[in-house]
Amino acid sequence: MASRGRSVVVGLGVTGRAVLASLVRHGHDVVAADDRPGDAARAAAGNGGVELVEAPDAGALLRLLDGAEEVLLDVG
Repeated sequence: MASRGRSVVVGLGVTGRAVLASLVRHGHDVVAADDRPGDAARAAAGNGGVELVEAPDAGALLRLLDGAEEVLLDVG
């Protein structure tokens, strides 16, 4: 099986949390970012063993996205 790159989930609302859980379940290397994460977002990241970058500024977000294979946006 070919190695997967990192997946970045931006926004951990209801949809973002579901996408995050599915990616983790399928063995993806995932990192998440949210500008105002609540308890549910922090729990979802923690339960999945996923790094959560809180309120990244523009530079931090660009570094996070650099080299990502896929970026998934929660628009909620």
